[in-house]
Amino acid sequence: LYALQENATEIAVVDVRGDDMKKVGAISSQGGGRIAEFYVQSGRVYVLSDAASAMAYDSDARDYDYYGRTEVLLETFDVSDVANPRLVGSVSQSGSYRSSRLVGDYLYLFSNYYVPYYDDMEPIRYVPYVNGDIMACDDIYLPPVRSANQYVVISSVNVGDPSRVIDQKAVLTDADDLYVSTENIYVYESMWSTMWRFGSVGDGGRTAVRKIAYHEGRLEGVAQTKVEGTINDSFSIDEYEGNLRLVTT
Repeated sequence: LYALQENATEIAVVDVRGDDMKKVGAISSQGGGRIAEFYVQSGRVYVLSDAASAMAYDSDARDYDYYGRTEVLLETFDVSDVANPRLVGSVSQSGSYRSSRLVGDYLYLFSNYYVPYYDDMEPIRYVPYVNGDIMACDDIYLPPVRSANQYVVISSVNVGDPSRVIDQKAVLTDADDLYVSTENIYVYESMWSTMWRFGSVGDGGRTAVRKIAYHEGRLEGVAQTKVEGTINDSFSIDEYEGNLRLVTT
């Protein structure tokens, strides 16, 4: 039995084969952050955690400078010897943990990266990182007009090679939520937030939906649209026989 402890920094490995349960091992994130979720499959544990960010105070500028970023870590542990879990790979990406899906041999990781804003910031600081590398322009999807101050960052990892990212994409969006079918990822947002932030008109009470296809670790943006009304919750959206079905208010 693998149980996340109340402090969210350790997963206890418990032997339940006897009359009494006995803790026989433990798994902790090497990044020192809080564990958000984990999977157990085929002798491995996949741990998803938010790593702590770091700041340094620049006395000359009288300001704080982020030399570390808030990151999500995916750490893979071999538990063939449950008393001694062994880290066998890790990947990271900008932002805080949002969600994940384990589909076959591929784990898809979602994070929210809020863009910091300072007048004198270098432009490169606005761009998300995946596994320590800045994302390429072709992997970032931007709407035709300014509309958000955060990204949904998506990456994929083959669990057989847990230190290498297969593909990555980022969508600049005030994402209300995600819906993931067996073949597609839908990122959707209410346009009310855009109106409020930029004082624009004409999109109130509408929802923008962006579709990203996925297959064996590969990600591709394939469509976007707007619909009248707003989506109440995850029970108001699904995919059926090649169609996306929405119930809006």
